[in-house]
Amino acid sequence: MQPIVILLLFTALASARAPRPPRPHNVNDEILDDVVALDYEVVASEASSAIKIARTSSTWSNITVCNGHAELCSRKYSNVSMVGAHNSPFVVPNNLASNQYFKVTQQLDDGIRFLQAQIQFPKDDDGTGPHFCHTSCALLDAGPIALWLTEVRQWVDAHPQEFVTILLGNGNYSDPNMYVPYIESTGIVAYAFVPPAVPSTNSLTSASAAAATGSMPLDDWPTLGDMLSAGKRVLMMLDYKANQTEYPWLLDEFAYLWETPFDPTVASIPVNATLPCTVQRPPGLDAGTAQNTLFLMNHNVNLAVSLLGDTVMVPAVALLNQSNAVTGINSLGAAADVCIETWGRPPLVLNVDYYNRGSPPGSVFEVAARLNGVTYNNTCCGKTLAPTVASGAVRSRASLFKAAVMAILVKAMWLL
Repeated sequence: MQPIVILLLFTALASARAPRPPRPHNVNDEILDDVVALDYEVVASEASSAIKIARTSSTWSNITVCNGHAELCSRKYSNVSMVGAHNSPFVVPNNLASNQYFKVTQQLDDGIRFLQAQIQFPKDDDGTGPHFCHTSCALLDAGPIALWLTEVRQWVDAHPQEFVTILLGNGNYSDPNMYVPYIESTGIVAYAFVPPAVPSTNSLTSASAAAATGSMPLDDWPTLGDMLSAGKRVLMMLDYKANQTEYPWLLDEFAYLWETPFDPTVASIPVNATLPCTVQRPPGLDAGTAQNTLFLMNHNVNLAVSLLGDTVMVPAVALLNQSNAVTGINSLGAAADVCIETWGRPPLVLNVDYYNRGSPPGSVFEVAARLNGVTYNNTCCGKTLAPTVASGAVRSRASLFKAAVMAILVKAMWLL
């Protein structure tokens, strides 16, 4: 077996190239024309319709239910916990790098209200612009960001009493003007919430990120009802190099939100301890500021695997029923309780893999309902759309081995 692995590594190293560097120029009209010229004409036509809808009916006076519950309409955005789909677009059959079972429309139908994914530029530019890719587009390419965002916008069109948050990962660390035209082409910006003030600094470096976080204290956030009544149903963030002076609707994540360690890892199965609720990003954030700022709890649990002298992380699929559960060691519910004990309040976001798995299925939404003090309506999972990925079985040792090999190959690519 080891010679085969070495051969795989050698092949990958020989053909791999470093991740594509940020492009030095702005996206121009010619590139946008390429997007429209795809065989996805629906992007432009639907975007145009959405903008017209937003302009003609931008406010609603009859908002009585917010994100499924009347009780939440009077709550500030900062006082509502939601379930997040970690790497939401990464729903690719037979790909070990996938993180979700259902595509985004079904995610939203089931109750997901926080969507997160990483943007990359494909190695070979086919005119479709940036894509959603997992670490690199060679590992998993979920397609152009414009298509996915259009699907989200279509859902938002049809659900005026629902508020959705989108976190975009700047995988290429590019200037946001590289992404903005493609985002704007979908029509979703018409729904975007713009905060009352621009942060004094942008998250260009870790130091400035730490200084900026806390620029909008918890009590300064509007209520869900107020935002929905104003037709502002989407909050969009970029994790690095945001520029709110130029694009006030694309929020600098670390000016408003901090995160617990991403890709949290357990050493073995079974797990005998619950993960701590500590600040990882931005580094150096003082406890006082963290306590008065929104935060995201990453609970997409991974397993540390030793292979050929190296340690890699693979999704702990065998732990999903435990890690997405309401109670129990290292369950989502227990981890949220640790956050409450540490910070005196629950997380804004419960970020998970395969949200449809749990004990029972949909338990992640039961955790959020408990944190919000409302009754879980048990609408999960996949009741309005057929599944797109054959999933649900615990991985075999052979499958786990393949996942570990793939992780080493991707790591090797990044080292070139």
